[in-house]
Amino acid sequence: METWYSGAQVLTVKHPIAGLEYRWYDAATGFREETGNNIFLQNIVESKVYLVRGIWDDRVSEKTKVYINTLDEIDKPKNIQVKIDKKKNTVQLTVKDKVDTRYNYIWLNEEGNPIYEWDEFNGEYVRPTGVNNVLKIKLTTSSGKIYVQKIDKETTCKSEKTIVTF
Repeated sequence: METWYSGAQVLTVKHPIAGLEYRWYDAATGFREETGNNIFLQNIVESKVYLVRGIWDDRVSEKTKVYINTLDEIDKPKNIQVKIDKKKNTVQLTVKDKVDTRYNYIWLNEEGNPIYEWDEFNGEYVRPTGVNNVLKIKLTTSSGKIYVQKIDKETTCKSEKTIVTF
């Protein structure tokens, strides 16, 4: 299995047998992690091997290995330029990091919902195209706090959020 750096993963027994108790172990330490058909792992930052076995009364199955490969961490956007145009009542946010076509950016409001580009000509928000390293939005009287994340287009892995205030 592959997972994002600092991501989460659920490990599941595909066809559990009623009455069996499934125990999951960390292969490196041998310590039991959890018991159950499904276990939820959070904030995974390194590749790891887990073992699972079934137990019923006094019978124990062989341990089965489950490999989790953690993908590389994605650096969060660092250099964000803010330009406010008071005449047009807009703000333009630009990620000035080195452009790499493998990555895209997503802009989020404080609730974590995506923010789309303001289309001045049509007077509406539109879905982004291209790298999406520039966001132009109308200024509001509410909070001037937006988040931006870098996303790997191939793996869909995301960086940590960068806060942009204006």
